[in-house]
Amino acid sequence: MLSEVESKSLALRVRADYAISDRWIVSGLAGYSYLFQKIKYSFPEAPVTRISDRVYENGWSYGIGARYQLTPQFAIGAEWMKENLGSIDLESTNLTLEYHFK
Repeated sequence: MLSEVESKSLALRVRADYAISDRWIVSGLAGYSYLFQKIKYSFPEAPVTRISDRVYENGWSYGIGARYQLTPQFAIGAEWMKENLGSIDLESTNLTLEYHFK
């Protein structure tokens, strides 16, 4: 059996920052996520050779993060996100390098 998966997603998030010092910032993140998957199964040696299925999921996402301001323009940080999309739970950790135009 061979399978092919096509995925599309959309995430809308809001981040609230709180400066705990002149260089450290902590963040709370919240938002909405949407996921569409189209799965195609192929059975090369069977009478029915192709079957497809579509999955639509949506739900809430939330997370926390922290950033350290290296210079007035550059910051490094890390974020942890959790997404609950109905029957699918996703968790991610992101490392960031940010540049601020001033």
